[in-house]
Amino acid sequence: MLCSCHGSTDSVLVSCFTLAHRYKGEGRVAQKGNVDPKWVDGELLHFAVGASPLTGGAELGFVFVVPNERRFLILLNKIDLAAFPDKKSS
Repeated sequence: MLCSCHGSTDSVLVSCFTLAHRYKGEGRVAQKGNVDPKWVDGELLHFAVGASPLTGGAELGFVFVVPNERRFLILLNKIDLAAFPDKKSS
């Protein structure tokens, strides 16, 4: 869920998060099992530092705007690949 706020995409984002930047784009959605895939409008969000406790520290997110349904937000967190052991086969 994006947040407990209601309204258009603009009012929801302004009232729930502090954004550094927003970029219009498209995202791919599908039904379970990758059935009926389609492109929908969306936005890449760059959150301001300390934007909201709802982001859990994520700097980026993407909002999918699925017609006749809810908006869906995924949060994108940075990971440190060096923290994972290298699994090279010998």
